[in-house]
Amino acid sequence: MSATARHVAIITDGNGRWAQQRGLPIIEGHQAGADVVKERLRDAVELGIEELTVFSFSTENWTRPQDEVEGLMRMFGERIESETPELDAEGVRMRFIGRREGLPQELAERMDRAEERTAANRRIVLYVAFNYGGRAEIVDAARSFEGESEEEFRNHLYAPEMHDPDLLIRTSGESRISNYLLWQCAYSELVFRDELWPDFSRGLARAVAGGVRLAPPPLRGEDLMDLFDDDVFEDEPQPKPRARRGREREPRRKRRRPGMRGETAKRILVALPWIAFAIAIVVAGEIYFAIAMIAIGNPLPARVPRDDRGAEAGPAGRLHRRAGTWSSPPTSAPPSTCC
Repeated sequence: MSATARHVAIITDGNGRWAQQRGLPIIEGHQAGADVVKERLRDAVELGIEELTVFSFSTENWTRPQDEVEGLMRMFGERIESETPELDAEGVRMRFIGRREGLPQELAERMDRAEERTAANRRIVLYVAFNYGGRAEIVDAARSFEGESEEEFRNHLYAPEMHDPDLLIRTSGESRISNYLLWQCAYSELVFRDELWPDFSRGLARAVAGGVRLAPPPLRGEDLMDLFDDDVFEDEPQPKPRARRGREREPRRKRRRPGMRGETAKRILVALPWIAFAIAIVVAGEIYFAIAMIAIGNPLPARVPRDDRGAEAGPAGRLHRRAGTWSSPPTSAPPSTCC
């Protein structure tokens, strides 16, 4: 990824859990989350990000308790009315993506007015996904699409001018994109953070959007081999976070059990079947030879006969068979020692 992303999309998840952990009403968590959106928007301007998209309300959120849904609609309308003049003065262009059908009329009108008022601003574009679903966007685009290419199809999306996000961030520990920008995020880098959205600080935003990986990097080839190496403890600590570009990461140290190294053990395990196969071949050969000798009426002697002196007879160290009996051939005379 480049030093700074051009377009960052965020799933602002965890507002309700943040409020519950502090014994506050759920709506207070959404208010805190809205405050953090405004703060991170200003950080995005400083980082040179051109587009920021936040997931505020999905098409699936209508199934939440009625009082929470009504509180969100009321809060959202009040926020648009009170903060649009300030955002307009700071050069922020506001765009709302999602279905307007089913929204309170007053809220839809406030959205329209905010878009019209900030339409000429170019400092940064804030896309707010409200009553939004990625599948719903594709279905709505398909209803009016009659072309053939992907670019022609893009012109039927909620915001055709939107660039594909370079980075998609989701907070609260969930590792899924939840029907968010399905068309646009086909090639986006995904970052999942454990922090709840109201706790997503300025430092985290700058580090993540600036291209620094705070989570452990993906397993490399040698790390995958370690999964099959029995001399590495299963509870080996995770590697340190990847350092900024230009710095070398500290080499990873492994704790090993005493005794045979895992590589040697693996080689022995691979060789065992071949050793067993070779032994089986040798045993089969011996059995076949013995059966063949019996079939021709010439069984092998149980032991090698020896002469009276207890030594094997014959100049070649073996006895000769003559007429069905064993006899020793005459020994040669000892060599003469005479001159």
